[in-house]
Amino acid sequence: MIEAAKEVCKSSDACGILLETGKSNDIGNQLYPSCGFELYDEVNFYEWTNKI
Repeated sequence: MIEAAKEVCKSSDACGILLETGKSNDIGNQLYPSCGFELYDEVNFYEWTNKI
């Protein structure tokens, strides 16, 4: 599925794919680099949830 997404990215001239995973997601944090993704740690992601 990841390779298919990368092919869609290439064929549509998209600039890339951004993935987000939790620091404790050991499987994802091992899988994504093995598929050619690089860890981009120069930004912080923040979340605000509207708890009604």
